[in-house]
Amino acid sequence: MRATAQRLEFIENHLVSLFGSDLHAKRVSSLTFGVLGVMTCASLAPARGKAINYILKRWAAFTLFLEDGRVCLSNNAAERGLRGIALGRKSWLFCGSDRGGERAAAMYSLIITCKMNGVDPQAWLADVLSRIAGHPAHRLDELTPWNWKPQAPAESAKAA
Repeated sequence: MRATAQRLEFIENHLVSLFGSDLHAKRVSSLTFGVLGVMTCASLAPARGKAINYILKRWAAFTLFLEDGRVCLSNNAAERGLRGIALGRKSWLFCGSDRGGERAAAMYSLIITCKMNGVDPQAWLADVLSRIAGHPAHRLDELTPWNWKPQAPAESAKAA
């Protein structure tokens, strides 16, 4: 019981330091009280206790979305991105070698990153491959899918 009270105090102090009297902090704090209240029940099923301990040990990660608005509450986008790979996994078993598998994984990552940023992967790859040799190394971040802008036709003619 003492360990539970200490966990509650730690979590509540963490929330107060982050949010003061913010509404989100109050909601998470009430969730914490609820979770810890369930935890103290004598008739708690072992599986439920294990699940609650899991979330309490990862509480900072669980509440990260409150600190950083870029953090999603779910990993649905990542799972959607992997769906195509999962559907073709029998084909992906035959990459030829470990290095081939690593290269395929890198390409899948780039393709999914393009899709998540609203960029056509084929157009992006064709443009980047045509520009990368003459592109300054200190400006390579301009070629990443989230910063990429297609090269204007006049610039393409100059490069050729």
